[in-house]
Amino acid sequence: MSFFQCDISKEKEIKKLKKYLHSLNLEIYGLVTTGTHVIDTLRFFLKNIAGDIKWVIGNRNTFSHFSPPVDPCVDGLVGFENGLQVAIQSLNIKDYAIFDFNFYGRKGRAVFKNIGRDIEIYQSTESSEHEGFTELADKSVDIRCAYS
Repeated sequence: MSFFQCDISKEKEIKKLKKYLHSLNLEIYGLVTTGTHVIDTLRFFLKNIAGDIKWVIGNRNTFSHFSPPVDPCVDGLVGFENGLQVAIQSLNIKDYAIFDFNFYGRKGRAVFKNIGRDIEIYQSTESSEHEGFTELADKSVDIRCAYS
């Protein structure tokens, strides 16, 4: 099984977000089993933008989780060379399978969801309530990806 099998031409939509400010990622089923895929995916998408990973802070998730006893679910923060910080939250696979990435940039938000099959891009727009500010659009630019 592989993740994020998108047409390379769709990368231009993601790059429109400009500088990444933050990322939130949700995953399931243990640090070794799934967490390593999270780190690999973050490095794949962010290395050219944020540099390499410089530090990691982890905390064992003590909520009841379905995972092997020797592979605990761990939440944490991952720091990159340019200062980008990524939050990782583990959830219980018995509730639902999830492997989602939320990237927030100066010009919008990209959501990789459905275990990498879909990407939604939310572009920033002028705020209707606050002059000189922006907010995320209600509707996304959807990008459907192939799954293999």
